[in-house]
Amino acid sequence: RDPVIESDITVDVDGIGRFHVRANSDDLFHVLPSREPQILDAIRSHLQPGDVFVDAGANIGFYTVLASKLVGRSGRVIAFEMMPDTADVLRNHLDMNGCQNVTVVEQAISDVAGQTVTATVADGHFGQASIGDVPGHHGKATRQVSVQTTTLDRALSGVGPIKLMKMDLEGVEEQAIRGALESLPSIANVIFEDWGGESSTEGFWPTAGFQVYRLDRRNM
Repeated sequence: RDPVIESDITVDVDGIGRFHVRANSDDLFHVLPSREPQILDAIRSHLQPGDVFVDAGANIGFYTVLASKLVGRSGRVIAFEMMPDTADVLRNHLDMNGCQNVTVVEQAISDVAGQTVTATVADGHFGQASIGDVPGHHGKATRQVSVQTTTLDRALSGVGPIKLMKMDLEGVEEQAIRGALESLPSIANVIFEDWGGESSTEGFWPTAGFQVYRLDRRNM
């Protein structure tokens, strides 16, 4: 089972930063440095001072904080988190870690901007909130929140060259890609979640000029 704590705590993650972890939630799982070591290595190897990083699906900001420190004062980070309560935690973590080069976009990424849609999250599973149909939600107590949509094209307009984007959008990657066709030529590298099956976007990336390889069983 994923690790869960019974009361709120604050943890220091060596080499990353400090995070507030909520009780009875998946927060602790999302700040474990051993969870996705290949992604950590990829972010560290690609980002340098002055770069731009896009965290599309930032959750509580584990990778946002890391990237903020790697790109430094001359760099920039744009972090997307649609859930209001999680976005508040994300902003708190940015303050706790002195991250002043991060812009938080509190909207859902989709293929159409300016819509009001329903996001669903299972109790305690904050990192799995989605505007799509997430099978893992079935049979669990859930709550729904109305959120506004944007597109990557709209949100990233004028940002300039982007060294790396991480996409973890819980099943709406296809919609996000459709809303990012103008932005993709300015993005050098993309880390994206891909479990295979009908929702796989692996086949799209070569058509957009990217070379694709697998980082781990869930990410490419």
